[in-house]
Amino acid sequence: MATVLQADKDGIDQEVAPQTRSGIYKQVMPDGSVQFTDKPMSSGAEPVNIQNVNTVQGARKERPEIGAEVQEKTSPVPTRQEYSGLSISSPAQGATIRNPVEPIPIEVAIDPQLQPGDRLELTDNGKVIEGTSLVQPDRGAHQIQARIKSAEDKILIESDVVEFYIHRTTVGDIKRQQQGSSNDGAVQIRPGTSQRPVQPLRPYSARP
Repeated sequence: MATVLQADKDGIDQEVAPQTRSGIYKQVMPDGSVQFTDKPMSSGAEPVNIQNVNTVQGARKERPEIGAEVQEKTSPVPTRQEYSGLSISSPAQGATIRNPVEPIPIEVAIDPQLQPGDRLELTDNGKVIEGTSLVQPDRGAHQIQARIKSAEDKILIESDVVEFYIHRTTVGDIKRQQQGSSNDGAVQIRPGTSQRPVQPLRPYSARP
């Protein structure tokens, strides 16, 4: 292989290594470091021959379509079940609750369980109540009913009406209880009435 002489910037001719097929040269610098360049920097540059690399083509993996991949990751939609039963289990029919202090809970049995998107609604004497309990209910009779509505506000099922009673002790009730206990079972006589026994009426006799 012929040697090529090339003039440097200072006009001094220096011997330069011939070009290689790869076009890459290795140069050891004065500080010991090694540099690789595409052009020889001095006569000490060594050409680097790069051998051809053997490559093997791997098997091609078929990728699923985007639509099929999304369909596999998507969970199936659960089947909606129709309601077969709805009832109020507490308070019981005809029950009497005396002087309630805490809210009265209303327990409801649903078969099957409440479906996604539906909601439970409770009414007391025809008025919708908030939550599932009666807070400070008035004394007297209460008719409660449960129903399930869909997201479109359609009634899907209703329970039977349950009637129960709230009893609250009043001041008049306390006074009547106290008066009844002070008489010791004696009959009370209203003012202005006589205590004498009533005489039976004699039969009327006609004149001769």
